[in-house]
Amino acid sequence: QPQQAAPAEVVVQLDVTPQVAALGTISVTLKQDSPHGVKGELEYDPNRVQSAQAIPGLVPGRLPVELGARGERAFVFRALPAASGQVLNFGVSSLQASGLNGESPPVRAEGSGLVTVDADKSAPR
Repeated sequence: QPQQAAPAEVVVQLDVTPQVAALGTISVTLKQDSPHGVKGELEYDPNRVQSAQAIPGLVPGRLPVELGARGERAFVFRALPAASGQVLNFGVSSLQASGLNGESPPVRAEGSGLVTVDADKSAPR
């Protein structure tokens, strides 16, 4: 008689464009391979990047994320002038998974959210 296995940990993979030009476009992808749905927030510095998805009523620096079973979502951001020559960090927080039977296995994020933004060569010194 096999024992009921504890719900496996759900891993959300975070992938970002590792390096972009000044004022360039940053792609952030979240992906998970479990049969569970996952909710959470994508966190970023609103003074340095701007989301290309204009969603009214959101807290600056936080984007709600929902991934279906084996789901993937891509988000596009634009580096702002303040980001030139900086290393930016995207992160995921408040992750929760839920299954069809009401189970909620543990969730963790993997991957680097670091993006290097090149210095703006055209800016006056």
